[in-house]
Amino acid sequence: MQEESQPQEILPPNGVLADLDETIRRRLTAAGNFVTLPEGKYLAIQGEMPKTLSFIMSGSVSVKSHAHGDTVELAKLGPGESIGEMATIDPRPASANVRTNEETRLWQISPQAFDAFLESDTSAGYKVMRALAKVLCGRIRRDTERSLREADQRHTDSYRADY
Repeated sequence: MQEESQPQEILPPNGVLADLDETIRRRLTAAGNFVTLPEGKYLAIQGEMPKTLSFIMSGSVSVKSHAHGDTVELAKLGPGESIGEMATIDPRPASANVRTNEETRLWQISPQAFDAFLESDTSAGYKVMRALAKVLCGRIRRDTERSLREADQRHTDSYRADY
């Protein structure tokens, strides 16, 4: 893992951070670090506590979950996406493995530093938490739609099998 130090750089206004003004993004940037990870590096391991909240600057990751010998790819995430927000908000073990697909540049913050950021400015903290909540709501809606489509397909397949 290569840490980079570029104080003039700030988190861009895209993805999770799209609705945050530059002042908040600048303060948030200062609370964490930019890192570049090689292909194949794990950011989270299912069942273990994640160590950071990360925003993808470039590159991509795969999110996969496993149970009973089966592995399911839940998502491929790229620039503007976040990883580790669930455990940052609700400290529990990771629900999936997250692994880089290629060299991936991230901005990361530890849960302790994130809490300190939130407590240092409750107005900025509220806006960041609201942005993270929007991401999580979007994922829930997407997963609900996918589950409904799959249920509808199973129903259709079952109906056709009866004739």
